[in-house]
Amino acid sequence: MQNAKLENAEQVSQTQLRYCHFLLSEQQKLLLEATAAAANALLTIENFDEAIDTALKLIGESLDCDRVAVIENFAHPSKPLHCWKILYEWDSRNTVSQITHPDVVQGIYEEGGIGEWYERISQGNSLSYLLEEMPEPFRSGQAALGVKVLHVVPIFVEGQCWGVLGFDDCREEKRRGSAELALLKTVAACIGSAIQRQRIQEAEQKRAAELAKVNEELQQRDRLLSVVAQVTKNLLETEDIDVAIPTALQAIGEVANISRVQLILERQDPATQKLQHCVTYEWVAERITPQINHPTMSVIDNDDVEVMLKELYAGRSIWRIVDDLPDAIKEQFESIGIKSSGGVPLFIAGRYIGAVAFDDCVTFRYWSQQEIDVLTTAAEGIGAALHRKQLVERLIAERDRTAKQRVAELSRASTALKNSLDRLAADSELDTFLGHVILEIKHQLGAQRSHLFLYDPPSHTLHLHLGSEADQVLPKDQLQDIEPFLDPIPADISKAWEIMVKTKQPLEFAIWENAHPEHWPVALKWHRRRGHQTAMCIPLILGDIALGFLGLSFTHKATLNPEEFELAQALAHQATLAIQLTHLAEEAKQAAILKEQKKAAKEQIAELVRANESLRGCVNRLADEPDLETFWEHILLEASAQVKSYAAALFLYNESSDTKIMKRYVRDGRVLPIKTSAELEQFRGPITGNLLSFWKEALFRGEAIFFNLDDWNDRVDSAIQWHLNQGHRSIVRVPLILGSRPLGFIGLCFREPRTSLPQNIELIMALAQQATLAIHLTHLAEQGRQAAILEERNRMAREIHDTLAQAFTGVIVQLGAASRIVPGELAEVQMHITQARDLAREGLAEARRSVNALRPQILETSNLCKAFNRLAAQMSASIDTQTICNVIGKVYPLSVDMENNLLRIGQEALTNAIKHAIASEITIETVYEPTQFILRVKDNGRGFDTDSLFTVKGFGLMGIKERSDRIGAYLTIQSIPGQGTEITILINRD
Repeated sequence: MQNAKLENAEQVSQTQLRYCHFLLSEQQKLLLEATAAAANALLTIENFDEAIDTALKLIGESLDCDRVAVIENFAHPSKPLHCWKILYEWDSRNTVSQITHPDVVQGIYEEGGIGEWYERISQGNSLSYLLEEMPEPFRSGQAALGVKVLHVVPIFVEGQCWGVLGFDDCREEKRRGSAELALLKTVAACIGSAIQRQRIQEAEQKRAAELAKVNEELQQRDRLLSVVAQVTKNLLETEDIDVAIPTALQAIGEVANISRVQLILERQDPATQKLQHCVTYEWVAERITPQINHPTMSVIDNDDVEVMLKELYAGRSIWRIVDDLPDAIKEQFESIGIKSSGGVPLFIAGRYIGAVAFDDCVTFRYWSQQEIDVLTTAAEGIGAALHRKQLVERLIAERDRTAKQRVAELSRASTALKNSLDRLAADSELDTFLGHVILEIKHQLGAQRSHLFLYDPPSHTLHLHLGSEADQVLPKDQLQDIEPFLDPIPADISKAWEIMVKTKQPLEFAIWENAHPEHWPVALKWHRRRGHQTAMCIPLILGDIALGFLGLSFTHKATLNPEEFELAQALAHQATLAIQLTHLAEEAKQAAILKEQKKAAKEQIAELVRANESLRGCVNRLADEPDLETFWEHILLEASAQVKSYAAALFLYNESSDTKIMKRYVRDGRVLPIKTSAELEQFRGPITGNLLSFWKEALFRGEAIFFNLDDWNDRVDSAIQWHLNQGHRSIVRVPLILGSRPLGFIGLCFREPRTSLPQNIELIMALAQQATLAIHLTHLAEQGRQAAILEERNRMAREIHDTLAQAFTGVIVQLGAASRIVPGELAEVQMHITQARDLAREGLAEARRSVNALRPQILETSNLCKAFNRLAAQMSASIDTQTICNVIGKVYPLSVDMENNLLRIGQEALTNAIKHAIASEITIETVYEPTQFILRVKDNGRGFDTDSLFTVKGFGLMGIKERSDRIGAYLTIQSIPGQGTEITILINRD
């Protein structure tokens, strides 16, 4: 009868096992199908929002959950906090919508008490929490929504954690297995890919709009550049400045479509002694009110525009719409119809003299940087003309006192300027013109050597560009004896550069006596070795833009007179203008490059469409035909067709044995069976030691490579001759890699040599990743099946041990007690008691045999040490954790019950170290001593506070203690937060 009960219990358990396995397989199949359908929706539905909503509905219904949401992470705008916000949501019937709930549609991780969640999500970890396990105040918000269980899967876009995919169960508490969460990571990856594609499309549209705008601005700038160049030339060549400046203002205003252009100069009112700004020259478009003869605006007191003058005095341009100005100034400007206004300050010899103003009276104009740059250059040209006018006027004023000297200096200046202009007109090469300016300044000022240094803003360094030797100018690499200046010089190596940029004035350095405190010591030594007495640095500055400086060396104690000083600055200013105009021309060249890039971008979009079609085909095939090997065939056929290869093969790699095995082979669009095709005979089994070192390194790095067979021979790789016999000339290998673990590769064979990887190698890499994903998902499904079988075996063993075995033991004890108290003369009673006790012993033995039959399979074919090795290898196969198993002492057998419980204790400790401690290294030690046995599991993970050891829930520590007590073992747990945990089980053999 007892045997019948046991058999009946075993049949019930087997039925339950088959039912659980059926449910698990069906659930995974549904989830796989939903995943493929969601991926297909993301690829085929044009409307992005509709595609996301469809995908969420498919996944939610397949999971039988109540809410699925796409949540984006973003940084707090003003605090070092991490925020989240729901962008998309699907809800089951009668489920409260979270996205319409203003209090819980978004939040801050740290303020919700879930800051740790953000860190774990960013590391790629999925999360699952019951409501009571959630921290406050986040838990209260979830409770209001009816959430009982929450699951979170991270979404990565371009390698960064973009957000999460959230799943809520509101009707009942459901625990999602690791296989489900792994599949949900695939859904998250599909959504991440869709978001990335959407971003690329939006970026391309934005780039096209920006390019059109840039093209329009560049065309306008080209027209401005042409006019400004001509204006600058006219200003410098025309002797009558009163004719040249109005002509220049008109030319600039017409080409830039500006309503009013003025030259406004600062002066002092003779009567009040107050400073004023007076409109000196002006051009206005048709039907625009002139300002030069306006009763209140032709002369403006500085006190009325103090806010704007602060910027101009500081050397900064002003570009404003009238609404951005203070009310008092706004009212004045509106009185003459100004809607937008710009002003460029003018300086002569470092002194502010006024500004060139640009008014738009038609529209509220937002000035582009290109317009500002060109108009600033035009204003600088006018400033240079005024500077020249000032020089001429100064020379005329001093004519009586220094007539001969003035004529000589004016002749030198005019000659130098004319020579520079003639050279600029005759030779468009910038370095040739700069060389002429350098020599002109050197000769005019009597310097021995001169060097041009250019400033690089990104690196904040100064670079030697040109230098003089004798009567010629050479580039840096042809100059002699310039060791200190060969490498870029940090601009802040002394304050000299800062002083020049701030004052916009040349710096003079005495070499021997009273040396300047900001003279670079290395340069000072260089000057002294060459016998120089004085050095001078002339800054090249255009508006607020610092371009570099011209360095001069003198063998005499040089002190420049005002005429020489002004001449040097005028020539340096010409060099500055030439450099800036060349930079602007280079920008025009870059605009042409942008046009070509747009064309290339369109071609790339077309290639992306073809790639999406190919990937969609593979996803559809996986949805229609979930058989892994059939899917491999489709991947190979698709990859071969995309790159037009003659043949293709898929190999799986076994890292432990360092072998590879061919799983599928296609040629000319057909699948060739490996087992029956004669030419594939040598690939029917594992191939050992056949991976070239460079290819093996590429495999482990996840890189695709190619090589030509003519460069190798069969002594390097035995398969080379086989390839040559098949007519192959080159091979491309694409890795199948999961995380950092290589699974194999796809080999593509071509009948012609190659010089590079295929252009669409990224598509082939994507197809290879799909094959890798299919392999991994199949592996996860098999793991789930084995885990279900193992769990059911363990449950049955525990049930038999805790019920039947213990009951039989109790019966035997009671019968023994009864036998001792029954009088000896009652022989018949004693006989029945003995028979009953024998039957109970037989039942106990049978129960123990059943428990032994259900012991873990891993212990059926190996001892405890080997079982731990296999267990560690299985659990760390798909992660980066290193597991080490050590055996100390001579191995001896333990009782079946002890080995079963020790294996489960080790398994639980290993699971905790991998899942919760996030350890990178785990050590399992079994110590066999004559009097005692020790099991020690140690990790370097996060650790925890042992004071609250038995209040920790969810880590299986209570289960470890219960199993230790069951076999009479001593349990010791040592842990330090941030350093790791060590669990020790000690069994005394006596």
